[in-house]
Order: sequence, then C-alpha cells, then structure tokens
Amino acid sequence: MNIGWLKIIGATLFELVWVTGLKYAELPWQWGVTALSILGSSYCLITAGNTLPVGTAYSVFVGLMLSVTILVVIFRFWLFFLVFG
Repeated sequence: MNIGWLKIIGATLFELVWVTGLKYAELPWQWGVTALSILGSSYCLITAGNTLPVGTAYSVFVGLMLSVTILVVIFRFWLFFLVFG
C-alpha cells in the first residue's frame, strides 16, 4: 500500500477531530487539540499529493469524509430511537 493512501486516511481522522473540536471545544487545551488537528489534516492531505494525483487524493478524502459523516448521523439517530423509542 502506498504511503499516500495512509496519509489520506490520517487526514480524514484529523478532519473528524477538528470538526468536532470546533463544535465542542471550551477549554484552552481543547482548542489546542483542534488547532493541531487542522494542521495535521492539512499536512497529511498536502503531502499525500506528493505521491498520489492531487485530484484522486482530494476525491478519496472527500468521499471518506462523506461516508464517515453519514455513518455518524445514522448511528446518532439509531441510538436516539433506540433510547427514546
């Protein structure tokens, strides 16, 4: 497996952390984690473009983010209906 694909997966995970951090961060260390996650996501995505075609890298990144977002929404509503039924 090419290291570029692992960087795309890492960028996706960093992206999830900073998007969540923007919504829920209150303490200074939480904002620090959010800022580092923004830098980590950018770094992983930019350096993945060194070994993969940029269009492919960005398309896979967006597709992974969309898939994970849909799974989180499904799980959240499934849990809501399971508890409040």
